[in-house]
Amino acid sequence: MKAIYILLFISSVLYSQKSNTVSIWGETDTGIISTPVVLGLNSEATTGLDKGLEVEIFPAKPPGDYGVLCWLNYFDETQNAQVWSYTDLIPYIDTKFYYEHKLDVNLDYGRPYTLKWDNMKDLADSAYLSLGGDFIKIDMLENQSYYSSNENVSTWNFVVKIWYNTELINQINISEQNGNILYPTLAKDVININNYNQFKRIDLISIDGKTVISTKPIQTISIANLKSGIYFVNLFKEDGNVIAEQILVIK
Repeated sequence: MKAIYILLFISSVLYSQKSNTVSIWGETDTGIISTPVVLGLNSEATTGLDKGLEVEIFPAKPPGDYGVLCWLNYFDETQNAQVWSYTDLIPYIDTKFYYEHKLDVNLDYGRPYTLKWDNMKDLADSAYLSLGGDFIKIDMLENQSYYSSNENVSTWNFVVKIWYNTELINQINISEQNGNILYPTLAKDVININNYNQFKRIDLISIDGKTVISTKPIQTISIANLKSGIYFVNLFKEDGNVIAEQILVIK
């Protein structure tokens, strides 16, 4: 269900938003969708594990096959072992720099699949999905998916090669915070409301129509108790007009 929420939200909202992260997920020919992995930049990230940013210590081996499974693979010095995670965030280094994220895809032997991603143009000067030392090399800015007939393989070991542009990301973040009424649209603990004094009430409504939060106008709203999923945000203005927004909560 979590993966369905994410894909619905991606199709309706995320493609029109700017972001300093990119989501990558797999889909099989029978419609099975993996949990997305998230990679990118974060000003609070370190070069190590960041539990507060969901870059956490996982067992050395990912869980069993769920039709299609994607994970990010890297060496963790604290365990002196190769580990995996659904999230790999790195700190801002300078205005432009190169980084490689190791992406593994596991699925039933011989099952065709498609890898999909979003937002890559928002954070990179160039980016490639690479396999076998560039035997396969897909431009991730010009394309948003990669299909494989996958005749005889169960695990694929990709490298996502990104030339990050931090200067661009900083400009995007400033523009988003100044121009959007509500941010971030992909949230975990809080959402922020720009110019909140123009509203008299703010409601958050779940996808099944239930009002889960109703509050007077405040700049920061805690969503820590909400479950993962899509939520509609209605912002009621003093003149009677209502502005409707959407957010995706991921826990």
